[in-house]
Amino acid sequence: MRFRLRYGRHEFDLPQGTTHIGRSLDCQVTLDDPQVSRHHAALTVDEGSVRLADLGSRNGVTVDGDRVVVPILLSHGVEIAIGSERLVFLVVGNVPPGPETEAALASAKRDPFQ
Repeated sequence: MRFRLRYGRHEFDLPQGTTHIGRSLDCQVTLDDPQVSRHHAALTVDEGSVRLADLGSRNGVTVDGDRVVVPILLSHGVEIAIGSERLVFLVVGNVPPGPETEAALASAKRDPFQ
């Protein structure tokens, strides 16, 4: 299973570990937007799932319109809003069904206790 992020006309794979999003040039995903903090958010890929965390940004992060207040599990096709920028999270590849797959694809974004 692979995870990708779509931003505008670009798509790129998310590697294992943490991908930082922000205005700073040391972020793996750099967004040129005055509403984006230097270190705004982080995506963490491990064990077949991806979690999104707001890194204490001034303007926050939303997933499908809901504000992220604790790290959340992402599901295929959700829209991540950071400043005025929109990114789409994608799960790619043939994934055999099973508990880990279901957890990775489940819509847990609205349940902060998972």
